Amino acid sequence: MSEKSMRWIEQRGYLLEMLYGLYFVSPTEGWTVGWLGKVLHTTDGGMTWKTQNPDVYDELYSVYFINNQTGWISGQYGLILHTQDGGKTWKQQHSGTNVKLKKIYFASSSAGIAVGDQGMLITTQDGGKIWKKQDSGTTKNLKDISIGTDKLIAMGDDGIAVEYKIPMITQYSPRKLLFEESKAITVNLDFAQIY
Repeated sequence: MSEKSMRWIEQRGYLLEMLYGLYFVSPTEGWTVGWLGKVLHTTDGGMTWKTQNPDVYDELYSVYFINNQTGWISGQYGLILHTQDGGKTWKQQHSGTNVKLKKIYFASSSAGIAVGDQGMLITTQDGGKIWKKQDSGTTKNLKDISIGTDKLIAMGDDGIAVEYKIPMITQYSPRKLLFEESKAITVNLDFAQIY
């Protein structure tokens, strides 16, 4: 590995923005989302960012793309946004909830999951046309998810970590690499059912 590839490069701009979620589909193309409906898109690895207009003013917490055209955003008041044109246009999907949805993930163009406050866990099998509430087993705020080959773990307030087996999501994992990673570090963690 060269010395140049091991350096961090500071990327300035949007200093007063509150950004919460970030996702890259390649080393150069990605999106970030945040406060007051902010969606930013880069095609040069984050050196420059262009604003996309989702036409909402809620906090946006998470963004996920399955390719450079198809993606979803989750946010405040149960908001879910969907694009099929790389973010040029965003359409709202009815989530069936009004709580903050802190993390969204799609295993394919049809199978997706979102988690949020009050133990909210919703899934879709049709790309978000219909979202269904699932029993998460907790009322704690869920903030993140990790997908394995046969299980999904949701984490949240007070150190809660809940393991789920949701075949419609985990059957697609592990995800194929969309770009080559120079070096990977494997960490093995053992989780019980609920902590």
